Amino acid sequence: MKNGLGLLAGGIILISALSIGLPMACKPAEATGQQLAEQHCGNCHQYPQPALLPKKTWLHGVLPQMALRLGLVGDTLALAQQISQQEERERGVQQGYLPAQPLLTPDEWKRLVDFYVDKAPDSLAVTEPAPTPSLTLFKPITPTKPLAALSTCVRIDPVAHRVIVGDQMGAIQTFDAHLQRTDSVRVVSPLTDVVRVPGQNTYARLLVGIMNPNDRKTGELRLPGEKGVDTLRRPVQLAVGDLNRDGKADWVVCEFGHNVGQLSAFIKTGNTYLETILDPTPGARRAIIQDVNADGWPDVVALLAQGDEQVAVYYGQPDGKFLKKTVLRFPPANGSSYLELADMNRDGKVDIVYTNGDNADYSQVYKPYHGVHIFLNDGTFGFKKAWTYAMPGAGQVLARDFDQDGDLDLVAISFFPLLDPNRQRPAQLFVYFENQGNLRFQARTWRGADVGRWLVMDAADLDGDGDEDIVLGSNFRSLSNTPAAWRQYWHDSPSGLLLLENQVRSAKAVATN
Repeated sequence: MKNGLGLLAGGIILISALSIGLPMACKPAEATGQQLAEQHCGNCHQYPQPALLPKKTWLHGVLPQMALRLGLVGDTLALAQQISQQEERERGVQQGYLPAQPLLTPDEWKRLVDFYVDKAPDSLAVTEPAPTPSLTLFKPITPTKPLAALSTCVRIDPVAHRVIVGDQMGAIQTFDAHLQRTDSVRVVSPLTDVVRVPGQNTYARLLVGIMNPNDRKTGELRLPGEKGVDTLRRPVQLAVGDLNRDGKADWVVCEFGHNVGQLSAFIKTGNTYLETILDPTPGARRAIIQDVNADGWPDVVALLAQGDEQVAVYYGQPDGKFLKKTVLRFPPANGSSYLELADMNRDGKVDIVYTNGDNADYSQVYKPYHGVHIFLNDGTFGFKKAWTYAMPGAGQVLARDFDQDGDLDLVAISFFPLLDPNRQRPAQLFVYFENQGNLRFQARTWRGADVGRWLVMDAADLDGDGDEDIVLGSNFRSLSNTPAAWRQYWHDSPSGLLLLENQVRSAKAVATN
């Protein structure tokens, strides 16, 4: 079972498909609704407890989508919706990701539905801490000319001291350290990632193809001076490294896709790239190349954010193969959105910093388990949750020593924050977590941090003064559940791009003089 979770990926709201794994047809006689759910749902991903979502959300949002994965058309749908689902089922059967025959009888399906509706709560209680509006470490700077809130990608190049911004209209704009625009080009589809090619003054560009949910191979990896790849399914993130240790740059691409997708490695071989599929499932959101087991061979750590939500390690082998190990697994309604690797407790072992808050799906309700989380490494690359901050709609987190006191701080953004319908209360769209030691953090923000609906973020030393700056990209989209007051506020805001210039070096210089 999977409830079709959406994903904030590379600056794009991606409405994800259901898990393509098909449950086994065998089932116990007269099984209870819970047993049926554990059997059929647990075959594809972590078994989702009824308490994850309210009754109405199960009944009208998630269960009809579950029915498709079981070869059924849900009886909880209106006629028009049933027709739409039947068409989707026929496509899925033809493409091989849906079963041709029902895996449950009507009576068994009714027992499963009744189980979720009976055990689920009427509503979810969601609260959020209020960060102190006392953040003075950063100076907010907007572009010299207003930029539309259409961002799909923001990247800081600390070598060239520039900011690269992609938008959903296919524009790629470059800004200097003062946010004055220096260049602009237009490409065939929105930019989702841009990475400096090692040893060159050029960039690899990742273009999504079609933004809306689809399985077409229209995404591209564009590489300067050589043939790239133009058959990608909605690629959202790019990582570069020397996977086979031959001195040449290789690429890992997160092809999020829709019903079909994959995590792919492209290994430089002669004048071309050979593709290695690391994981043949849709939903790849974030990949990091790092030798996590210190055996001398680069590994890939990835966040898979659809259906079987998980953090997995693909251990690189001398023969060019990769061995997968899942190190964290989450329920399919978790809304996984981002991943960082960082030593948060300064014990010499890399930990996992994770956000979940994707809410563009079939369960668009605020969830109390959304937020920012730290999982500590036990030394064997096993992880246990050690810290959580509730942040509805959390979409991305970065770990850096922003205040230069020797430990790692965090910054996080939310694209689906808890919104006061009348905009009388500020929304928690940006939070800075000042590390105070022993996994204690002071949450701070500044008044006006909600001026943009921040979808993408990056951090690096933009101005070359030795400290880490932050850029935020806003993407105003008229989502159906966004209160009118907020839609108007973001529509009227000129802050499609915002630079948070770190002041720690300036403060130290003043203190020294």
